Amino acid sequence: MFVIIYYCVENHEANPEISDNLNYFTPSALPLFFGVAVFDFEGNNIVLNLHAAMKEPKRVHWALNRVLALYVFMIASFSAIAYYCYGDTLDDMVTLNLPHDNLTSTL
Repeated sequence: MFVIIYYCVENHEANPEISDNLNYFTPSALPLFFGVAVFDFEGNNIVLNLHAAMKEPKRVHWALNRVLALYVFMIASFSAIAYYCYGDTLDDMVTLNLPHDNLTSTL
């Protein structure tokens, strides 16, 4: 993740005009957004197993809320950085925008 952010910032420094005309909301992209959101949170069937395995099962909601908040923050900030740095040229997979060198070939 840090390598991708590094290349995003490097691209933005080389091409600062990319972030001038960003489109922040496109209604036709809402179905794709909800599809990605459902895919991101599809691991929720593990919650019952975690609840049963916890020493204090009443604290599962406390732990789940914090983990999900951290996860949403990480996904949102990573996506915002990538979109800000690549603009409309951002591919569906951020790794497709990276230059092909020895470091990115390991991703």
